[in-house]
Amino acid sequence: MKYLMILLLSFLFLSLSKAQGINKFNLPAGVSVDYVHLSANGNLLAVKYHQKDEHYLKLNDKTYGPFARIDFIRFSENGNSCGFVYQQLNEDLWKRKQVLQINEKTIGEFIQLDNFHLSSDGSSFIIEYYSDGKHFVKQNDRMFGPFERVPDIFISSDGMKYCFTYYLSKNEGFIKTNENTYGPFTRVRNLVVSKNHKSIGLWYNIKDSNYIWLNNKIFGPYSEAESPAFSADGEVYAFKYKINKIYYFQINEKIIGPLSFPFYHWQISDDGRSYCYSFSANTENSEELTAPSGEFVQFNSKVIGSFDRLIRLQLSQSGVNCGIIFGTSSYSTIQINKSQKVGGFSSLTFFEFSPSDSSYCVIYTNNNHKYIRINNDIFGPYDIVKDEHDEFKDTYDNQNDFLFSPDGSNFCFSYTKDQKLFLQNNKNTLGPFELVVFNFTNDNILQIAFKKTNEDYFVIERFSQ
Repeated sequence: MKYLMILLLSFLFLSLSKAQGINKFNLPAGVSVDYVHLSANGNLLAVKYHQKDEHYLKLNDKTYGPFARIDFIRFSENGNSCGFVYQQLNEDLWKRKQVLQINEKTIGEFIQLDNFHLSSDGSSFIIEYYSDGKHFVKQNDRMFGPFERVPDIFISSDGMKYCFTYYLSKNEGFIKTNENTYGPFTRVRNLVVSKNHKSIGLWYNIKDSNYIWLNNKIFGPYSEAESPAFSADGEVYAFKYKINKIYYFQINEKIIGPLSFPFYHWQISDDGRSYCYSFSANTENSEELTAPSGEFVQFNSKVIGSFDRLIRLQLSQSGVNCGIIFGTSSYSTIQINKSQKVGGFSSLTFFEFSPSDSSYCVIYTNNNHKYIRINNDIFGPYDIVKDEHDEFKDTYDNQNDFLFSPDGSNFCFSYTKDQKLFLQNNKNTLGPFELVVFNFTNDNILQIAFKKTNEDYFVIERFSQ
């Protein structure tokens, strides 16, 4: 009876921790899979594969192709639409055109399509392409150009707002929005967008003067300025600027300064309530850094330090914690706020706080092995594997080696051990797999898409906790 109860409890645990749905998608036998992409809500699985010189894209049960190549794959924010760029098959290489496909709709035939973005539901788009020696922008049915170049394009989540920067000549740049055209500028760059797409901003320059453009509002002129940053909701903005030899840090209408020393690594938290930056101890009234005896961190009203060599700062999403990474490229330590120290690490590659601020993750290498530390728990040693898909980083924009769930209560990471691929979900090990990608839904459900060795199909599974 005792053992029966244990079996029943084990079954209940597996039922609670495992799949809320399982989907299986078949592949043709013997194909070579290039990469896999899972939408944020798990409704779409994209698998790019090839047979000889022919490339295909499989979206769930539907297959597109053959194509000469596939250059981009992007899901809409809601995860229900997919856009991808393919090159047509043609024996004459000069006649191979690129086409943007969004769901079942094909858009254009382009000599060179450089970039595109989708609205949240995939119904609107903006693209930048090259033709006859010039660059053009297409936003739904609107056409813009010709331009000398187009550094940035943007479309809002609802598809109602767009923005892009362009040059008519080398030193003649402009900003184009729905309502207005701004310019000409000597230089314009680094279009920054808040997470909810409600605020946009950038830096531009006219001769020797620098300006910040935020939601159609202009700040400046300044001697120097850096591109702005936003809170997640776009309600708080921040930027750094310099007038003559004096530095300032502006957060909405609040101006921190004048500061007679340069500062670096500045950030604001996702909620916009906290900020941090670093500065050197002996740079006051100096235009140059000269072998500083120490570096310090300004974390809201607190000054933390000194440090021999600061590498970077990491604010938590809520702004409660500030992670200070210092040391050298080969040996570094993390200090959290004023006192807690973690490390040192021989080669630190990743550091992040959980969204709830209850945990942190450190990924580092030691003696040619990879380790993952979650608070005081250390996982490893694991094999170090070179990413074979560097050229497709754009395609992996929501695929990760490590993730916290949105509420911070769970984590998942992938690793390779003895040339086998696994996932670690909290204390549970999943695998081995030939290929696997994963993410968390907004309601903290882990979803994974995987293919096992010698199997010609992918499976999507979802795990609740």
